[in-house]
Amino acid sequence: MPVLKEYINPNITEFKDLLKRHFNDLNFENESFINELFEYVYAEKVKGSVSFQSRCRAFFKEKRNGKPISKLTIEYWRSRGHNDEYASIQISKIQSNNTPTSIDHWLSKGLNENEAKGKIKSIQSSRSNKRYKKYTKEEISRQSVWSIDYWIDLGYSKEDAIKKAHSLNYGCREFWSSDAEYQEIKKIIANKTRLFIKNNPEKYKSFFGSVSKEEVLFFTHLTKEIDNIKHCEFIVNVKKDDKLDQGIIKYDGYFKLNNTLVLIEYDGIYWHNQAYDDIKDKICLRVRPDVTGIIRISSERYKTDKNIIELIQNGIEEIKSKKCNRVKLY
Repeated sequence: MPVLKEYINPNITEFKDLLKRHFNDLNFENESFINELFEYVYAEKVKGSVSFQSRCRAFFKEKRNGKPISKLTIEYWRSRGHNDEYASIQISKIQSNNTPTSIDHWLSKGLNENEAKGKIKSIQSSRSNKRYKKYTKEEISRQSVWSIDYWIDLGYSKEDAIKKAHSLNYGCREFWSSDAEYQEIKKIIANKTRLFIKNNPEKYKSFFGSVSKEEVLFFTHLTKEIDNIKHCEFIVNVKKDDKLDQGIIKYDGYFKLNNTLVLIEYDGIYWHNQAYDDIKDKICLRVRPDVTGIIRISSERYKTDKNIIELIQNGIEEIKSKKCNRVKLY
Protein backbone atom coordinates (compact mmCIF):
# COMPACT_ATOMS: atom_id res chain seq x y z
CA MET A 1 0.00 0.00 0.00
CA PRO A 2 1.50 3.41 -0.94
CA VAL A 3 2.41 5.61 2.01
CA LEU A 4 -0.17 8.25 0.98
CA LYS A 5 -3.13 5.88 1.33
CA GLU A 6 -2.13 4.76 4.81
CA TYR A 7 -3.53 8.01 6.17
CA ILE A 8 -6.81 8.12 4.28
CA ASN A 9 -9.04 5.55 5.92
CA PRO A 10 -7.22 3.53 8.60
CA ASN A 11 -8.88 1.40 11.26
CA ILE A 12 -8.15 2.15 14.93
CA THR A 13 -5.14 -0.22 15.07
CA GLU A 14 -3.60 1.29 11.93
CA PHE A 15 -4.35 4.75 13.34
CA LYS A 16 -2.34 3.96 16.49
CA ASP A 17 0.59 2.82 14.34
CA LEU A 18 0.52 6.14 12.50
CA LEU A 19 0.43 8.03 15.78
CA LYS A 20 3.44 6.08 17.10
CA ARG A 21 5.32 7.07 13.97
CA HIS A 22 4.69 10.80 14.40
CA PHE A 23 3.73 11.37 18.07
CA ASN A 24 5.35 8.66 20.17
CA ASP A 25 4.86 10.47 23.51
CA LEU A 26 1.09 9.93 23.56
CA ASN A 27 -0.61 7.80 26.20
CA PHE A 28 -1.61 4.87 24.01
CA GLU A 29 -3.13 3.11 27.03
CA ASN A 30 -5.74 5.86 27.31
CA GLU A 31 -8.32 4.37 24.94
CA SER A 32 -10.92 7.10 25.34
CA PHE A 33 -8.29 9.71 24.46
CA ILE A 34 -7.12 7.78 21.38
CA ASN A 35 -10.72 7.25 20.23
CA GLU A 36 -11.50 10.93 20.69
CA LEU A 37 -8.40 11.86 18.69
CA PHE A 38 -9.37 9.38 15.95
CA GLU A 39 -12.85 10.89 15.60
CA TYR A 40 -11.44 14.42 15.56
CA VAL A 41 -8.81 13.73 12.90
CA TYR A 42 -11.21 12.00 10.52
CA ALA A 43 -14.10 14.40 11.03
CA GLU A 44 -12.52 16.12 8.06
CA LYS A 45 -10.95 14.66 4.94
CA VAL A 46 -7.35 13.55 5.41
CA LYS A 47 -5.33 13.53 2.19
CA GLY A 48 -2.00 12.24 3.51
CA SER A 49 0.77 12.60 6.05
CA VAL A 50 0.80 16.41 6.16
CA SER A 51 -2.93 16.84 6.74
CA PHE A 52 -2.92 13.93 9.21
CA GLN A 53 -0.26 15.59 11.34
CA SER A 54 -1.94 18.97 11.00
CA ARG A 55 -5.26 17.59 12.28
CA CYS A 56 -3.51 15.88 15.22
CA ARG A 57 -1.72 19.08 16.19
CA ALA A 58 -4.98 21.01 16.00
CA PHE A 59 -6.51 18.50 18.42
CA PHE A 60 -3.57 18.83 20.84
CA LYS A 61 -3.84 22.63 20.68
CA GLU A 62 -7.53 22.49 21.56
CA LYS A 63 -6.70 20.25 24.51
CA ARG A 64 -4.21 22.90 25.69
CA ASN A 65 -6.83 25.64 25.22
CA GLY A 66 -4.52 27.25 22.71
CA LYS A 67 -1.62 27.60 25.16
CA PRO A 68 1.94 27.58 23.75
CA ILE A 69 3.54 24.18 23.35
CA SER A 70 6.25 23.19 25.86
CA LYS A 71 7.15 19.83 27.36
CA LEU A 72 7.82 21.69 30.62
CA THR A 73 4.09 22.35 31.13
CA ILE A 74 1.35 20.18 32.59
CA GLU A 75 -0.89 21.20 29.70
CA TYR A 76 1.45 19.64 27.15
CA TRP A 77 1.24 16.19 28.74
CA ARG A 78 -2.50 16.47 29.34
CA SER A 79 -2.93 17.20 25.63
CA ARG A 80 -1.06 13.95 25.02
CA GLY A 81 -3.55 11.96 27.09
CA HIS A 82 -1.52 11.70 30.31
CA ASN A 83 -2.54 12.52 33.89
CA ASP A 84 -0.92 15.19 36.05
CA GLU A 85 1.21 12.73 38.01
CA TYR A 86 2.84 11.41 34.84
CA ALA A 87 3.26 14.99 33.62
CA SER A 88 5.06 16.02 36.81
CA ILE A 89 7.47 13.09 36.52
CA GLN A 90 8.28 13.88 32.88
CA ILE A 91 8.78 17.58 33.61
CA SER A 92 11.09 16.72 36.50
CA LYS A 93 13.16 14.42 34.27
CA ILE A 94 13.49 17.07 31.58
CA GLN A 95 14.44 19.73 34.12
CA SER A 96 16.98 17.38 35.68
CA ASN A 97 18.60 16.72 32.31
CA ASN A 98 18.72 20.46 31.66
CA THR A 99 20.17 21.30 35.07
CA PRO A 100 23.98 21.54 35.23
CA THR A 101 23.96 20.38 38.87
CA SER A 102 22.33 17.08 37.85
CA ILE A 103 24.56 14.12 37.09
CA ASP A 104 22.15 13.05 34.31
CA HIS A 105 22.75 16.38 32.56
CA TRP A 106 26.45 15.62 32.13
CA LEU A 107 26.00 11.92 31.41
CA SER A 108 23.72 12.88 28.51
CA LYS A 109 26.56 15.02 27.15
CA GLY A 110 28.92 12.05 27.07
CA LEU A 111 30.85 12.53 30.33
CA ASN A 112 31.48 9.58 32.63
CA GLU A 113 30.25 9.58 36.23
CA ASN A 114 33.48 10.87 37.79
CA GLU A 115 33.74 13.67 35.23
CA ALA A 116 30.10 14.57 35.87
CA LYS A 117 30.70 14.73 39.63
CA GLY A 118 33.72 16.97 39.03
CA LYS A 119 31.64 19.35 36.91
CA ILE A 120 28.90 19.53 39.55
CA LYS A 121 31.38 20.15 42.36
CA SER A 122 33.00 22.96 40.36
CA ILE A 123 29.64 24.61 39.63
CA GLN A 124 28.48 24.38 43.24
CA SER A 125 31.74 25.83 44.51
CA SER A 126 31.51 28.71 42.02
CA ARG A 127 27.90 29.46 42.99
CA SER A 128 28.77 29.44 46.67
CA ASN A 129 31.64 31.87 46.12
CA LYS A 130 29.41 34.18 44.06
CA ARG A 131 26.79 34.16 46.81
CA TYR A 132 29.28 35.25 49.45
CA LYS A 133 30.57 37.99 47.14
CA LYS A 134 27.04 39.21 46.38
CA TYR A 135 25.62 39.26 49.90
CA THR A 136 26.92 40.45 53.25
CA LYS A 137 27.14 38.06 56.21
CA GLU A 138 23.99 39.64 57.69
CA GLU A 139 22.06 39.25 54.41
CA ILE A 140 23.02 35.59 54.11
CA SER A 141 21.98 35.02 57.70
CA ARG A 142 18.55 36.49 56.99
CA GLN A 143 18.12 33.98 54.14
CA SER A 144 18.49 31.00 56.49
CA VAL A 145 15.50 29.19 58.05
CA TRP A 146 17.63 28.83 61.19
CA SER A 147 17.80 32.63 61.55
CA ILE A 148 15.30 34.50 63.71
CA ASP A 149 15.46 37.41 61.25
CA TYR A 150 14.35 35.09 58.43
CA TRP A 151 11.03 34.43 60.18
CA ILE A 152 10.61 38.07 61.26
CA ASP A 153 10.98 39.09 57.59
CA LEU A 154 8.13 36.67 56.79
CA GLY A 155 5.86 38.52 59.23
CA TYR A 156 6.30 36.50 62.44
CA SER A 157 6.51 38.31 65.76
CA LYS A 158 9.90 38.14 67.45
CA GLU A 159 8.55 35.66 70.01
CA ASP A 160 7.10 33.38 67.31
CA ALA A 161 10.23 33.76 65.17
CA ILE A 162 12.38 32.56 68.07
CA LYS A 163 10.12 29.52 68.50
CA LYS A 164 10.20 28.78 64.76
CA ALA A 165 13.99 28.99 64.53
CA HIS A 166 14.35 27.00 67.74
CA SER A 167 12.17 24.17 66.39
CA LEU A 168 14.59 23.72 63.46
CA ASN A 169 17.77 23.83 65.50
CA TYR A 170 19.47 20.44 65.95
CA GLY A 171 21.40 21.94 68.86
CA CYS A 172 18.26 22.07 71.00
CA ARG A 173 17.95 19.85 74.07
CA GLU A 174 14.72 18.20 72.85
CA PHE A 175 16.66 16.10 70.32
CA TRP A 176 18.77 14.28 72.90
CA SER A 177 17.94 11.44 75.26
CA SER A 178 19.77 12.95 78.27
CA ASP A 179 21.48 16.13 79.50
CA ALA A 180 24.81 14.33 79.38
CA GLU A 181 24.39 13.43 75.72
CA TYR A 182 23.23 16.97 74.93
CA GLN A 183 26.41 18.41 76.46
CA GLU A 184 28.49 15.80 74.64
CA ILE A 185 26.99 16.64 71.25
CA LYS A 186 27.62 20.33 71.75
CA LYS A 187 31.29 19.55 72.32
CA ILE A 188 31.41 17.34 69.22
CA ILE A 189 29.80 19.99 67.03
CA ALA A 190 32.15 22.64 68.38
CA ASN A 191 35.23 20.46 67.78
CA LYS A 192 34.14 19.46 64.27
CA THR A 193 33.40 23.08 63.43
CA ARG A 194 36.86 24.19 64.56
CA LEU A 195 38.53 21.44 62.51
CA PHE A 196 36.41 22.20 59.46
CA ILE A 197 37.12 25.92 59.59
CA LYS A 198 40.83 25.21 59.99
CA ASN A 199 40.95 22.90 56.97
CA ASN A 200 38.31 24.60 54.81
CA PRO A 201 38.25 28.30 55.67
CA GLU A 202 36.59 29.25 52.37
CA LYS A 203 33.68 26.86 52.93
CA TYR A 204 33.06 27.01 56.67
CA LYS A 205 29.78 28.90 56.36
CA SER A 206 28.17 25.85 54.73
CA PHE A 207 29.56 23.32 57.24
CA PHE A 208 26.29 21.53 57.75
CA GLY A 209 25.28 21.94 54.11
CA SER A 210 21.98 23.21 52.82
CA VAL A 211 18.58 21.61 52.48
CA SER A 212 17.82 20.87 48.83
CA LYS A 213 14.63 22.06 47.17
CA GLU A 214 13.85 18.41 46.33
CA GLU A 215 14.05 17.45 50.00
CA VAL A 216 11.78 20.32 51.01
CA LEU A 217 9.18 19.31 48.40
CA PHE A 218 9.39 15.67 49.50
CA PHE A 219 8.79 16.44 53.18
CA THR A 220 6.09 19.00 52.36
CA HIS A 221 4.24 16.26 50.48
CA LEU A 222 4.95 13.68 53.20
CA THR A 223 3.77 15.82 56.12
CA LYS A 224 0.50 16.54 54.30
CA GLU A 225 -0.20 12.84 53.82
CA ILE A 226 1.13 11.33 57.07
CA ASP A 227 0.67 12.77 60.57
CA ASN A 228 3.43 13.11 63.22
CA ILE A 229 6.27 13.66 60.74
CA LYS A 230 8.73 16.52 61.19
CA HIS A 231 11.20 17.80 58.61
CA CYS A 232 13.95 18.61 61.04
CA GLU A 233 17.51 17.29 61.24
CA PHE A 234 17.97 14.52 63.77
CA ILE A 235 21.57 14.13 64.96
CA VAL A 236 22.92 10.88 66.40
CA ASN A 237 26.06 10.90 68.54
CA VAL A 238 28.39 8.07 67.39
CA LYS A 239 31.67 9.52 68.60
CA LYS A 240 32.69 6.39 70.50
CA ASP A 241 32.19 4.00 67.57
CA ASP A 242 35.39 2.96 65.79
CA LYS A 243 33.65 1.98 62.52
CA LEU A 244 32.96 5.58 61.56
CA ASP A 245 35.44 8.43 61.39
CA GLN A 246 32.75 11.04 62.04
CA GLY A 247 31.31 12.10 65.37
CA ILE A 248 27.68 12.41 64.34
CA ILE A 249 25.15 11.00 61.87
CA LYS A 250 22.39 13.21 60.47
CA TYR A 251 18.90 12.23 59.31
CA ASP A 252 16.59 14.57 57.41
CA GLY A 253 13.48 14.12 59.56
CA TYR A 254 11.52 11.71 61.71
CA PHE A 255 8.14 10.23 62.62
CA LYS A 256 7.33 10.31 66.35
CA LEU A 257 4.22 9.00 68.06
CA ASN A 258 4.20 7.85 71.70
CA ASN A 259 7.14 5.41 72.01
CA THR A 260 7.72 5.09 68.27
CA LEU A 261 10.56 7.10 66.76
CA VAL A 262 11.31 6.41 63.07
CA LEU A 263 14.11 8.38 61.42
CA ILE A 264 13.57 9.33 57.77
CA GLU A 265 16.29 10.00 55.21
CA TYR A 266 15.62 11.29 51.68
CA ASP A 267 18.56 10.06 49.61
CA GLY A 268 19.80 11.54 46.39
CA ILE A 269 21.44 8.40 44.93
CA TYR A 270 24.36 10.38 43.51
CA TRP A 271 25.42 11.63 46.92
CA HIS A 272 24.89 8.42 48.91
CA ASN A 273 27.16 5.41 49.38
CA GLN A 274 24.58 2.74 50.22
CA ALA A 275 27.06 0.36 51.86
CA TYR A 276 28.24 3.17 54.14
CA ASP A 277 24.64 4.16 54.86
CA ASP A 278 23.95 0.58 55.99
CA ILE A 279 26.80 0.81 58.49
CA LYS A 280 25.59 4.17 59.79
CA ASP A 281 22.03 2.91 60.25
CA LYS A 282 23.15 -0.18 62.17
CA ILE A 283 25.33 1.91 64.46
CA CYS A 284 22.53 4.43 64.99
CA LEU A 285 20.10 1.69 66.00
CA ARG A 286 22.68 0.29 68.42
CA VAL A 287 23.69 3.52 70.15
CA ARG A 288 20.17 5.01 70.26
CA PRO A 289 17.78 2.40 71.74
CA ASP A 290 14.98 4.98 71.64
CA VAL A 291 15.08 4.92 67.81
CA THR A 292 12.55 2.31 66.70
CA GLY A 293 13.70 2.18 63.09
CA ILE A 294 14.94 3.98 59.99
CA ILE A 295 13.36 4.53 56.58
CA ARG A 296 15.41 5.57 53.56
CA ILE A 297 13.69 6.79 50.39
CA SER A 298 15.62 7.41 47.20
CA SER A 299 14.81 10.53 45.18
CA GLU A 300 14.37 8.37 42.08
CA ARG A 301 11.85 6.05 43.77
CA TYR A 302 9.90 9.03 45.11
CA LYS A 303 9.67 10.61 41.66
CA THR A 304 8.61 7.46 39.82
CA ASP A 305 6.51 5.37 42.22
CA LYS A 306 2.93 6.64 42.52
CA ASN A 307 2.40 4.46 45.60
CA ILE A 308 5.40 5.82 47.50
CA ILE A 309 3.38 7.50 50.29
CA GLU A 310 1.50 4.26 50.94
CA LEU A 311 4.80 2.34 50.98
CA ILE A 312 6.28 4.79 53.50
CA GLN A 313 3.18 4.46 55.69
CA ASN A 314 3.45 0.65 55.47
CA GLY A 315 7.12 0.89 56.39
CA ILE A 316 6.29 2.90 59.50
CA GLU A 317 3.66 0.32 60.49
CA GLU A 318 6.10 -2.57 59.98
CA ILE A 319 8.67 -0.83 62.18
CA LYS A 320 6.04 -0.05 64.83
CA SER A 321 5.01 -3.72 64.90
CA LYS A 322 8.69 -4.79 65.27
CA LYS A 323 8.63 -6.76 61.99
CA CYS A 324 11.81 -4.92 60.99
CA ASN A 325 13.85 -1.89 62.00
CA ARG A 326 15.03 -0.70 58.57
CA VAL A 327 13.09 -0.03 55.37
CA LYS A 328 14.74 1.00 52.11
CA LEU A 329 12.58 2.27 49.25
CA TYR A 330 15.06 2.55 46.37
